[in-house]
Amino acid sequence: MESLECIYRSLYDYLCEVISRVPAGSGGVVFAPWLHGNRCPFEDANAKASFFNIGLETGKSELIRSVVEGIAFHCRLMMEAHQHKLPVSGTIWVCGGITNAPVICQILADILEHEIGVFPNPQNAGALGAAVLMATAMDKIPPAAGAKLMLPEPAIYKPDPEKKEDYAKNYRVFTKLYKRNKPLFSILNRLASGH
Repeated sequence: MESLECIYRSLYDYLCEVISRVPAGSGGVVFAPWLHGNRCPFEDANAKASFFNIGLETGKSELIRSVVEGIAFHCRLMMEAHQHKLPVSGTIWVCGGITNAPVICQILADILEHEIGVFPNPQNAGALGAAVLMATAMDKIPPAAGAKLMLPEPAIYKPDPEKKEDYAKNYRVFTKLYKRNKPLFSILNRLASGH
């Protein structure tokens, strides 16, 4: 029997399909995404990535989804630190590779507890933005309101209230992982660097 991986257009599509089949919370597995230390909201070059709460029942699908959730948890951590200085808008607009993965946009909406907005053809977002700015500067369209008329209808991902508690539990753990492991990161990574 052919592997599922052969059926999909790309590894990216395959991973998105795998992620979509795993329930929110990744079976309790939490990923800390600090592969190269961390700079925001805390600065610590010794912090490193880790999977937490892996058991014999944990499969690669849970690990893959936990990576996406861990990155989203870290985005939430940065967003919450930022909100102390400046409130976050109701809809958070994203562009780039994530926009090609509805399942990842939905996870981000659920974890950030904010709507996520995505415009079609995100690969053209920069060019479209430049065109809108130029048209506005040349008085071809009125500022702001006119620019909205040039934009295609976005996809909006709304937080799913049924997933809130699963993510809240994992996020509570995520926020404690760094604080509780900071001394261990320091010991291990000072030794590894020869200090």
